[in-house]
Amino acid sequence: EYGGMSIAQSAETAKFNSMPKSAILTGLVDHILTIEEMSETLMKYGMYLSGLREGKGLDHLGEETLKRLDTICTLLRRHTGHDFRQYRRSTISRRVQRRMQIFHMDSVTQYLERLRENPDEIQQLFKDLLIGVTQFFRDLEAFDALDRDIIPKIGHIKGSGESLRIWVAGCSTGEEVYSLAMLMHEYLYREHLDLSVQIFATDIDEQALDTARQGRYPEKIAEHVTAERLSRFFEKDGSSYRVVKAIRDVCVFSLHNIVADPPFSRMDLISCRNLLIYMDSDLQYQVLSLFHYSLNRGGYLLLGSSEHAAGHSKFFRSVNKRHRIFQAKEIMHQIPFDLPLRGPKEDTSGQKPAFHHHPEKNFEFFDRLIRQEYGPPAVLIDRESHVQYISGQTRDYLELPSGSLSINLIQLVRPELRIALRSGIFQAMKTGKEIVQEHIQFSKDKVIHSVDVIVRPIVNSKEKPEWLMVVFRERGPIATSPTEPKSPRKRSNDHPRIIRELEQENNSIRDHLQSAVEELEASNQDLKTSNEELLSVNEELQSSNEELQTSKEEMQSINEELGTVNAQLVSKVEELDQSHADVENLFLTSDIATLFLDSKLAIKHFTPAVQKIFGFRDIDLGRPVSELAAFLEDETLVPDIQEVIRTSMVKEMERPLGKDSRIYLSRMIPFRTQDNLLEGVVLTFVDITRIRKAEIQVADFSRRQNNVEVIAAFGRLALQERDLAKVMDECVRLLSRTLSVEMVKVLELLPGKQSLLLRAGVGWNDGIVGHAVVGAGRESQAGYALLSGDPVVVADLSQETRFSDPALLSNHHVVSGMSCLIRDHEGVPHGVLGVHSTSKRSFTEEDVIFLQAMANILAYAVYRTGVEAQLQSIKDSLEGRVAERTDALLRHQHRIRNLASELLLTEQRERRRISNELHDYLAQLLVVGKIKVSQLQQSGVSEQQSLLIKEMEESLDEALTYTRDLMAQISPPVLYEYGLLAALRWLADKMGRYELHVTVTAHPDDESIHLPESAGVILYQVVREL
Repeated sequence: EYGGMSIAQSAETAKFNSMPKSAILTGLVDHILTIEEMSETLMKYGMYLSGLREGKGLDHLGEETLKRLDTICTLLRRHTGHDFRQYRRSTISRRVQRRMQIFHMDSVTQYLERLRENPDEIQQLFKDLLIGVTQFFRDLEAFDALDRDIIPKIGHIKGSGESLRIWVAGCSTGEEVYSLAMLMHEYLYREHLDLSVQIFATDIDEQALDTARQGRYPEKIAEHVTAERLSRFFEKDGSSYRVVKAIRDVCVFSLHNIVADPPFSRMDLISCRNLLIYMDSDLQYQVLSLFHYSLNRGGYLLLGSSEHAAGHSKFFRSVNKRHRIFQAKEIMHQIPFDLPLRGPKEDTSGQKPAFHHHPEKNFEFFDRLIRQEYGPPAVLIDRESHVQYISGQTRDYLELPSGSLSINLIQLVRPELRIALRSGIFQAMKTGKEIVQEHIQFSKDKVIHSVDVIVRPIVNSKEKPEWLMVVFRERGPIATSPTEPKSPRKRSNDHPRIIRELEQENNSIRDHLQSAVEELEASNQDLKTSNEELLSVNEELQSSNEELQTSKEEMQSINEELGTVNAQLVSKVEELDQSHADVENLFLTSDIATLFLDSKLAIKHFTPAVQKIFGFRDIDLGRPVSELAAFLEDETLVPDIQEVIRTSMVKEMERPLGKDSRIYLSRMIPFRTQDNLLEGVVLTFVDITRIRKAEIQVADFSRRQNNVEVIAAFGRLALQERDLAKVMDECVRLLSRTLSVEMVKVLELLPGKQSLLLRAGVGWNDGIVGHAVVGAGRESQAGYALLSGDPVVVADLSQETRFSDPALLSNHHVVSGMSCLIRDHEGVPHGVLGVHSTSKRSFTEEDVIFLQAMANILAYAVYRTGVEAQLQSIKDSLEGRVAERTDALLRHQHRIRNLASELLLTEQRERRRISNELHDYLAQLLVVGKIKVSQLQQSGVSEQQSLLIKEMEESLDEALTYTRDLMAQISPPVLYEYGLLAALRWLADKMGRYELHVTVTAHPDDESIHLPESAGVILYQVVREL
């Protein structure tokens, strides 16, 4: 529907082919491709659409398609037998465009060539035009209303054993058909009625009908069918449901074209949902007429939610407007219709008929033709001499006969003119040429008059004429009546004239008789031919007698229709009256002001809404709008209307109208008749004041939102950027862009507060920024802002009296501007922020607020810069003091380290002294004691004493060992005698006694390590502590 494309993977290449197969079986897939082919196809399709949009465009392609739809419909009719000429052209156009896009065509001519060369494409287009959208119990509320209100009424009028007949037109795949069958089955079962049900379901889609006949549907129908109905009317068949045989048997599916094939008859209910929406109004009318014919008296019609039969009230009355249920009206006769229900047949001769199918237009054409060419009294007749139209005063030539009224011109004309008229009609019909019967005499008011009878066939082709024009051309009186007495002398003088007149009359009679003889001979020949045809027809009637018997009821119905033409006319008048009332009510209730003007700008009609704008009254109808003062308040209205009439182009624009100057969207459209003749202009005025006010509010909100975003962005910059110059430059740039001004300046208040320096700006002459100075008093706008303390707005600098015109502004031709103070939170001014324009401009309060907000942010940046400078000074001072304290601390730490080192060396010297004393004194004493104990033992002592001496010797050995270990721990001699490495190896060897394995490795070689004694002692103590 929207020009898309459907692609399915080929089942042969799919790993799981159930889904692609299901899609392909629907017949709605445009391309069946492999995965590799899909990407290429999509790229080509995208390039095609892009090229089409950049070229002629989709809209132009749609217009081109609409122009060639008749040719496409002709090809469809030839190959499929179905005529789509009276279907919705927009729908057909969209389907055709979709097929063109599938084949990447950008021209309707290309697609027409494909249709002519490829019949399969015609079939595919035909399938695309068949829109089969349906489901079980679609629009459930409508089915509930049918079950509750309509079906019981139909069943109530049926007798036992009778049949209840339903026709579902456009049944598609049958879901709606079976839904109705279920409702009927439930109703008959509920009411215990002995009625049979016949449902005739028709469509032109053979594939959809095959699906409907099988009655097999996917499992997803459970979403629309209740569980109770699913178990009662369906049987499970694998992965699908199938309608039970009892329901299928009452449904007959048939291929049937509703606009071409004879309709069903004697129906109690017809369901035609969402089919009429694809037809134009004329075809809808004919189809509804056909449905009325098919329904029993009081039968019901069910339409789709988007369809309505209210516009055809002669056939149906509304029973349920919400659910589109209608009941057939009882009318005196049935409107005759011809099948197929199509437009006029194509004229194979290549010539258009001289007359339209509407009699009124024929009469207008005839009357206009008579007035232009002849002017005398005339009569329009058909081939049977029946009067169709009379122009002029014909009472001198026509008279009403006694007895029953006849419209045959031969019977209405004066007796003296009948022979000439009959002869002229015969010859004109025979030759196809104009026949003039001159000097035909007749008596009127005792005076002989002469008239020429002219019979002219109206023909515009080689066929026999269907219409004849009879003109009576008066020649005036020629003599008095023969009954008037004459004198003998006068009578004798008239003999030659009378003889001459009699001879002329005799010749005329002879010609008339000759024409009558020829006419009689032709009639005899026609009678012979007719007799032979009647004999043939009689034989055909005999052979079809049985067929006529079977169609007796339908023939009776048709006979009744033929007798009800007058009722049709009455119904038509009622419909026209109703339509007129509908239009009047529409005008009364419509809020759209509509004004109808003729080609001379005179008022033809207007709606009440127009009165509210221009104050028109009923007496203004027929008056030109150019004479009405209220209409001339807008000087462009009348010229625009005249332009629309001259160019036939639609004109649309916004205008302020009325006393309160409300804004209206005016639209001027040429008013054309059915013959496409321009007869005026239609003006509509839609009040869009509220819309425009809303747009202004939206624009104001957008502008405020933009200002907020600019302020927020500038605020972030002011917080992050430490360079004040960059902040000022960004400020003036944002102000220039946001407020659309040419010049912006930032003035810094110099020390002494007597002048201001132009620190930053945009739009100023070269060399001005950074050097220009203005006064801080009344000699400048900025100075006045400093004095007043409030924002200063200037609309026109040349008219300003509050301060002088500074040279900085006058040199740059400044006209308007505004300035505000840059002051911090303590109220201390730092300068002035100003914007200026070289054109006159009115700054709003929001502009002033925005400028002040930017100035406040800039003041914060200035204040923060000053604070940061102070903080930097404090920081530098603190860093100097910290450096001094750090140096003192380092000196103190050095002294402490020296003291610690000296303390450690002192400790080691003390340890060595103690170790030496232990070695030199205590160890020697223990050795001496051990020697004396040994001597005592050798001097001969008792065994008990010997044991005691032995214990003493062991104790002395332990004391001596402990003393030696203690000396090594306090100050190992190896450290002083052999150096650090020897001491560390000794320490490692000692630790190995306690199963603590330590390896000492020196790099480079041992001999190359020479440390001071103090360093060696300290390192040894560090390793020992580990």
